[in-house]
Amino acid sequence: MGNFPYPSSYLLHGDAMLPAWPVRAACAPLLSKDLRGDALIKAAGRGLGVYYNASADKKVHDQLTRGRCSLSY
Repeated sequence: MGNFPYPSSYLLHGDAMLPAWPVRAACAPLLSKDLRGDALIKAAGRGLGVYYNASADKKVHDQLTRGRCSLSY
């Protein structure tokens, strides 16, 4: 992932815009020292949502469907 000082959609192939400094934005929900249990899981979900739900149009996002590759088992 790139960490750039301006909003951009190039990592998402134009599907949505990432915020400026996307790595910082993804880490920001996890900065609280009091995160435990459900609060920690929700914070991790918000961090993942910076990339996997950049358009903010999903209530639940699936990391396996994002991107341009396919998985084989």
